[in-house]
Amino acid sequence: MAIKELTKDREQAWEDFLTAQEQANFSHSIGMRKIIRDNYGLADHYLINIDNRDSITGILPLFKTGKKNFISLPFTDWAGFVGAESAKKEFNDYLINRSLNQGEKYELRQSRETGLGQASPNIDNICSLIDLGVTADDLWKRIDKKARNQVRKAEKYNPEYLKQKELLPDFYLLYLKSMKRHGTPAHKIGFFADILKQFDGAICAVKYNDKIAAAALTFVYKNTLHIPWAASDRKLKSFNFNDYLYWRIMAESCRPEIKKIDLGRSQIGSPVAKFKSQWNCRNITLPYYLISSDQKTIKTPQKSCLRYASKIYRLLPLNITALIGPKLRKYLP
Repeated sequence: MAIKELTKDREQAWEDFLTAQEQANFSHSIGMRKIIRDNYGLADHYLINIDNRDSITGILPLFKTGKKNFISLPFTDWAGFVGAESAKKEFNDYLINRSLNQGEKYELRQSRETGLGQASPNIDNICSLIDLGVTADDLWKRIDKKARNQVRKAEKYNPEYLKQKELLPDFYLLYLKSMKRHGTPAHKIGFFADILKQFDGAICAVKYNDKIAAAALTFVYKNTLHIPWAASDRKLKSFNFNDYLYWRIMAESCRPEIKKIDLGRSQIGSPVAKFKSQWNCRNITLPYYLISSDQKTIKTPQKSCLRYASKIYRLLPLNITALIGPKLRKYLP
């Protein structure tokens, strides 16, 4: 067995391998590799483990985010190692050896415990999933009573539900305002445009009084509907259009070809996690491993520094954050 860099002639074999791996998601795909590379100019190091029959038994997508820092995968919830136990041992030994001898650090964002590295993982994040295989009526009965009431309140205003790629600028404006409000630099619009194109996605939105009140970027990969980004008009918060949007997306996803909905990552105990919980989600812990020569776990940056930087960012005009946000985002993978 051997670990090698992925070459152009093996890209289809990589994709074929993903198809058979339950743990693999869209972030592992070659398409996502191109999107990150094209939008942020980061160097990628996609590794494969090959057995004695020259078949892939494990994969690990990596991007270099610093002089000796690598992440699997920046700007994603999780996209770490996928493959056989034998391949995992090979990767573990390979990365530890690189860390000890080259001083490199590897952050592996996994979807389940793997025992990689020599330190305990950071488990601050969860991914919220909704299992389908039921009718929209049955799904409605499963969600929290409060959420049903909020959807009913929104329906009284007769909002219009839309699903169009052309709504990307409307989504992006809401997204920019939301990111500014939270003091976090935004991706550029081209990043989302590429995702919509690569995964044949759409912008789902709620329109009220000729204005987009809430919107979400959605797409299907394998048998999962993903809602990785969403935003709403804060001025219309009391109308509950965001709840209405999520419900409409969920209801139309009750189709045989879609087995679950991925609402994305959130921090345990955060307001976002609380919002997702009302939809009767199944939460899975996302263990993030750090392989480094000092054998430490992943540490969150100093909260005081983050609060100070976020406070300054929130005070900037929207047009300024729209300009500098995407430039800063590269350094917040």
